[in-house]
Amino acid sequence: MTMLRGCRRLLSYIPMLSIVVIALIFFAVVALAGASADDQQESQRTILERIIYQADASLLLAERNTISELLTNKALQQFYSNRAMTVAEEAQTRRSLRELEASLPVHSSIYLYDHGAQRVISAAGIRSLYQFPDQAYILDHYRGEITAQWTGPRFLREGDEEGRTRQVVSLMRVFADAPSKRGAIIINVDTDALERKVNTFIESAAGSVELLYGASDGGMTSEGKEAVTSTLVRSEYTGWMYRWKNEYLSGYVPISPEHRRWAGVALLPTTVALVFLTMAVRRRPGPGQPEAAESGFGWETAGRCEAEERIAAEAILAVRDHPGQLAEQACGLPISGARGQPDGRAGAGNVMTIAPDEMCQEALDPKSSVQPAAPTGGVQEAVPDDEWRSLQSQRLDYDLLTGHVMLTEAQYISRLSELQLPHRYDRIGVFLAEIDGQAAFAAQYPARDRQLFRYAMEQSLQEAAGAHGLSTRLVWMTSHRLACVLHLRSPEQEPPRLVAALADEWQGWVQQYLRMSVSIGIGTDAKSVETIAASYRSAQDNLSLKPVFGAGARIDDTCSSCKRSLDSYADLQALEQVARSLRMMEADWQGKLVLWFKALREGRVTKQDLTMLIHSAMVQMEKEVTVLPANIQHQWKEAFIPRFAEMKEHVETLDELEVELIKEWSAFAQVLEEEREARRPYHLAMQAKAYVDRHFTEPSLSLAAVSSALQVRPSALSQIFKEELGVKFVDYVIQSRLEHAKRMLAETDEPIQSIAEQSGYPNHISFYRAFKKVLNIPPGEYRNVYRMQ
Repeated sequence: MTMLRGCRRLLSYIPMLSIVVIALIFFAVVALAGASADDQQESQRTILERIIYQADASLLLAERNTISELLTNKALQQFYSNRAMTVAEEAQTRRSLRELEASLPVHSSIYLYDHGAQRVISAAGIRSLYQFPDQAYILDHYRGEITAQWTGPRFLREGDEEGRTRQVVSLMRVFADAPSKRGAIIINVDTDALERKVNTFIESAAGSVELLYGASDGGMTSEGKEAVTSTLVRSEYTGWMYRWKNEYLSGYVPISPEHRRWAGVALLPTTVALVFLTMAVRRRPGPGQPEAAESGFGWETAGRCEAEERIAAEAILAVRDHPGQLAEQACGLPISGARGQPDGRAGAGNVMTIAPDEMCQEALDPKSSVQPAAPTGGVQEAVPDDEWRSLQSQRLDYDLLTGHVMLTEAQYISRLSELQLPHRYDRIGVFLAEIDGQAAFAAQYPARDRQLFRYAMEQSLQEAAGAHGLSTRLVWMTSHRLACVLHLRSPEQEPPRLVAALADEWQGWVQQYLRMSVSIGIGTDAKSVETIAASYRSAQDNLSLKPVFGAGARIDDTCSSCKRSLDSYADLQALEQVARSLRMMEADWQGKLVLWFKALREGRVTKQDLTMLIHSAMVQMEKEVTVLPANIQHQWKEAFIPRFAEMKEHVETLDELEVELIKEWSAFAQVLEEEREARRPYHLAMQAKAYVDRHFTEPSLSLAAVSSALQVRPSALSQIFKEELGVKFVDYVIQSRLEHAKRMLAETDEPIQSIAEQSGYPNHISFYRAFKKVLNIPPGEYRNVYRMQ
């Protein structure tokens, strides 16, 4: 009989076991489907970011080549002389424009505008401004000084006889002489050609890329949900949105929300039926067994001893009296202030002075704070769920900040009222915070802990804003960027000062309690909700300068306005000199690198510029390494090139890049030193180099003179010099003399004849020929171009 009861009890658990197995299978399938969708979105985003980098590089190359041509081509510069052009001069200028258009990486058209003479010249001919088809664009952008960014798509009518119209994006750059503007050069890129070039970067035929130019709905469907088969990424250079459309997977969703709901509906009655079956089987008494012996779902309460009841009661009292200890262990945040309230809640306290217990508890269980609405007048009213209102609020803030939705003041206040949110304000302040050291942060903490950190940051920022009398709207724009919208309720409050004070106070709290740093970009003052998107873009632009100001910086318009635009040509020249000095093992290569970074800190260096600088440093060194022995080239490719790829992922500021470059290049210099120390001819080559550095200003310097001084045959010295230093002896002498001449042309007003003599040339004719052959520009014109820049 006892065996039968045991078997019946064992069989009664089979329905419950079935429920558990079915639930586990269901949730495993849902989790795998979600992970598959996330992996697909992440891979699309990675591909799209690389495509945007290539597209931005093409547009940036078109811009830089055009400006460089304008600064060096006399045929283009003479158009701004405010005098009538001869037929030959006009033909020369038009031919230069056609050659420039043909050299650009994207199909483009270029024309010049002379403000003094009010005329325009293009490849089709020269016209008066008021007869030129594109005069409206020139007048609007030249007078308004909107010249630093690419426009959105617009229609351009060609200046030829056919009057063809095509859609282009345009960029205007002003041509200035001293303090006054002389005119401008306009670059028009055909949108069809640009989109074709973008799609040539895609190797797979299953997808395509669409340019939205920032004027789209951002890939949102009519229900306000992001399309499953598209991924959006914004270009930091142009501000345009790029959308990846996966045509192969279009219409396919691993497990749609509808299917999940129906599966849940089907699982619910099955679960209920099995539960009741288990209860019925368990509550049916066996022969000679009292009915009260078993109850519920198999937990036996009749035989509980008094010791078990006493232990359970003590555990409940301990949790009630010390509710923060478990949260403190889970979060690692400092907890102080009042505790042990009789009702089981932690004492009231400010988040900026304590890290409350409820913070971690709500982060681990967000639904624990949701309370049902009380009935009114005996009738239960339908109140929106807190979680639903929070999601709708974040969606509204995200759309307003990114410019996907434009609302008037009345519409904005109405939406806030519907969501039961504070809506009284006079002005709006916006800032954007970014967690520093993203790669290290993600590697150090799992996803659950990172969520706790983000929750703590939100709560502390809300408390700090409340202490200043501000209503706060927070939304995570990305996993590491938090946007803060502040509603100022009093006209006497000054937005810039209040926002700066709040940012400083909050940064200090994050640094003290969370042991991490955040960088903050403050936007311009938004006087209404209609300008909130412009304020957010200003905050983005300021935050993009974090590479210059460093991690943990607070950047506003006052800070960013003091930074100049980068001179990419000069910066790359300086980097080339540093790489050459390192390859030739000159003692001052590290000093040159430090000076290069000092010049960069005076400019506007964004994250994209930082990535390009890392890439340029790698490319310049790769060029220098090609003349070194094969074993050095192999060590460079195997040991050092992968570290530059790691820099692109981890380095966020110029300070970090300087430390990393000095570290890696010092290690490479050590490899060069060990290699060359092992080879005896290296010392002889270095002696010859030092002799040239001391005597290059003497016209009598020659290979024979150096060979005689070092007591070695000229042919042997020439071969050793080329093998060890990677440059011919004659080329190095010319290079040393011309570098000296370039410095004198740029820094002094001495005549060219005198400069030629001081550079080691017996007469100015031979100096002119050598300068023109090597640099492709005469000495006098080089002096004019340098001073114009």
